[in-house]
Amino acid sequence: MERFLLKTALYTFLLGLALGLLLVPDSFTQIAGPVKSVVELPLRDYILNLLRFAVRIALAGLALGAIWKWSGRERQQGPSFARSYVKGFAMTAAALAILFALATVLTIV
Repeated sequence: MERFLLKTALYTFLLGLALGLLLVPDSFTQIAGPVKSVVELPLRDYILNLLRFAVRIALAGLALGAIWKWSGRERQQGPSFARSYVKGFAMTAAALAILFALATVLTIV
């Protein structure tokens, strides 16, 4: 159990870093009347924003992993490859959708 949660936290943190490189902006636009200017964030601020994003993703993934592990569902007998494959695909897609939604909401705020 402990190993599962540790791996979940590590992998979702790395996933958060990878997604953060794509989603966290490194500049922003200031509009003052008719003038627009693009302001680059200092590297320190960008790295801190990136780490905050990755930690949020890791915490959300860790919470989902803990819920998944503690749900206590027993394995079923018989040929269940297709059922498990579809169930795993659906749960992974749902988890990714939740992570993307959380990342979007937490980044906007």
